[in-house]
Amino acid sequence: MEVSSELEAFRPRLRALDTRLAAWQEQVKVELDAEFAKLNKTGEMHSAARQQEAARLALARAGDGPRRELNGTIDELCNLYLKSDAAQRAAMRSLVRENEHIFHDLWGYIRRAAEQVRAGGGELWCRFGLAVVSIEDLLGDLTDTVEGLKDLQNAAAEQGVDIAPLLKEVAALSSNQTQPGRDLSTQEFLQSFTQTAHR
Repeated sequence: MEVSSELEAFRPRLRALDTRLAAWQEQVKVELDAEFAKLNKTGEMHSAARQQEAARLALARAGDGPRRELNGTIDELCNLYLKSDAAQRAAMRSLVRENEHIFHDLWGYIRRAAEQVRAGGGELWCRFGLAVVSIEDLLGDLTDTVEGLKDLQNAAAEQGVDIAPLLKEVAALSSNQTQPGRDLSTQEFLQSFTQTAHR
């Protein structure tokens, strides 16, 4: 499959970001382990509030890592995905899967899209959130994907954005191949998605 030069330019960027994201996630783990060890030592590990505070401290110590640059890159990728042909979209899905840490972090981007919709981002950010679901192609954690979509749907409703036609629009751009262990293709999943169907 021939990949466009525009898409090929993402390959080294994603690879570099994936390496940085892996290092940052490891740093978060080190900081979290240290904070949880303190809680164990003081007998406070049973407190959910203390665990949340420990997680907040660990994240603060680790810093933001490559998050801002990663978000900007995924923004660009979503924009390109939504205007590409079927072959290029398939190539994008494959390219993102090659970058394991980025791929497993995509569910957070759906939540980010919901936040942007709540901030007045409208249909554009609904499309970006849905594009990430399409790129992920139901190969990530399905619970995270469903919860992220519910959040996106709620955000759209709060802002008076009708997400139903956008679901159908992005479904039409999605793969019609059913992944192993899934009952529906991403195309079918998005076409039929409603909160009531996934409670």
